[in-house]
Amino acid sequence: MQETKSYDEISLSQQSKEIDETSNENQPILIYLDGPVPSQTDSLDLVLQCLPKTKKRIARRKKYDFHTKKRKKMNKKNLNFEKHTPFTFEEDEKILNLVIEHGPRFQIISKFFLDRSQNAVKNRYYKFLRYHWDLILGSNYQHFNYVMEDDIQYQEKSEELNNFLESMNLYPEVTNIMRNLITQVDNHFR
Repeated sequence: MQETKSYDEISLSQQSKEIDETSNENQPILIYLDGPVPSQTDSLDLVLQCLPKTKKRIARRKKYDFHTKKRKKMNKKNLNFEKHTPFTFEEDEKILNLVIEHGPRFQIISKFFLDRSQNAVKNRYYKFLRYHWDLILGSNYQHFNYVMEDDIQYQEKSEELNNFLESMNLYPEVTNIMRNLITQVDNHFR
């Protein structure tokens, strides 16, 4: 006569057979029960806790940003530029003459300078030289000096202010105080 087995005993034996079939490297798992028979989910949790955990490596997608410009390759002149060497008067004069000839096309202008990069030449022109044409090339080029419209308006306002304060005929100390006060108020509300 056959022994009758409970449903839990049958499911445990089937689970142990399935585990043995799937992995030969795992040792059989023994579960000692002191209390009531665990449910199938509890026994499955115990079995899963005993199994070795392997991490799957998920291939990451390469991120590509469509909003950035691709950098252009450097020119064939891969020279080591000397850093922080001041521009000479001759170089300044050469830059201004080339700007007159070619316009502000610094890609062309930088080819005439072997030891200066394009950015160095462009920065020298825009930060200093465009304001001082007359100092380098002479007074014949004074009309090339770049003056901002705000500076012109500020000079006109200061002349109007001086004329107004002189017409009031106040003491010199009082006129200085009034001039400082009016300029500070004007600068505050700009």
